[in-house]
Amino acid sequence: MEAEQDKDQQQHSPLKLSQCFSNPHGVPITVLSFSYEGAFLASAGSDGSINIWRVLQFDKEEHDQFDVQTTICESTQVVPEGPLVFSKNAFQRFLGHEREITGLSWSLSQFLLSSSMDSTVRLWHVQRNMCL
Repeated sequence: MEAEQDKDQQQHSPLKLSQCFSNPHGVPITVLSFSYEGAFLASAGSDGSINIWRVLQFDKEEHDQFDVQTTICESTQVVPEGPLVFSKNAFQRFLGHEREITGLSWSLSQFLLSSSMDSTVRLWHVQRNMCL
């Protein structure tokens, strides 16, 4: 019983806004997935497209020294100060699905599997600009 009470009282660090970037999908993002080694972030939208973002070098101590206090970036035009976490522009954009993407799954060798409401599954690689 005592262990359960300690578990409920865990301290968490506050959330900080690290970076805002425009939504290249232009529609709601439905899935986000980091690659296994943490080098890429894939975002997929209801438009059937996938964007691959490079994860930049991240230094937690350097990031924590910035006191970022902001709200929604687009409505306030406030840009967080501090080191960027993701590339400003998508590294790669994959097109091929005709409907909303419902799932993304990375392999250990930077292959990306995507599933969609169009009843298809597609295989991609971050270094190739086409469906395999």
